[in-house]
Amino acid sequence: MGTVVVFGNSPRSFKRLAVIIESVRHLLPKPIVIQAGADVNILLNIENECRLFSTVDSVEFRKILEASDVIICHAGVGVTKQVLELGKRPFVIARKSNLQEHIDDHQAEWAEFLNRRNLINRFDTVQELMSKLQSCSYQVDPANIRSFFERKDTKADLYLAIREIVKGK
Repeated sequence: MGTVVVFGNSPRSFKRLAVIIESVRHLLPKPIVIQAGADVNILLNIENECRLFSTVDSVEFRKILEASDVIICHAGVGVTKQVLELGKRPFVIARKSNLQEHIDDHQAEWAEFLNRRNLINRFDTVQELMSKLQSCSYQVDPANIRSFFERKDTKADLYLAIREIVKGK
């Protein structure tokens, strides 16, 4: 189908991702679908190049993810888990608390947890995303994802990682 970009549903702005998407949109497979959350107004200048909306119901959201070749998203646990379960390897950027994009840095910790396991294409800058778009895999073997989520040690790792993130470690 093309590309989907997921900002998430946080009321906090994620202008950094908006700037990155504006910079790399010429490299992205078309059509581009953007769930922009609170940042829908920031992206109005590229509205004619994509399907842009603030939110969408969960059934439509899953259909969009399933049909997309490239998925660029914030590092929320829900969206990253959903994308991985579809056998897709997302390009992930974490919201940062020091930039007032989130209340804490649990997204950065979650992204690092997934990145260490080579499950995501993590990026923080325009240059990193451009490089990864040209060189990284968009797919993962569904059997590897299933085994990752089904392994007892992985469930324990996920539980411990989430618990540590919630505690602020």
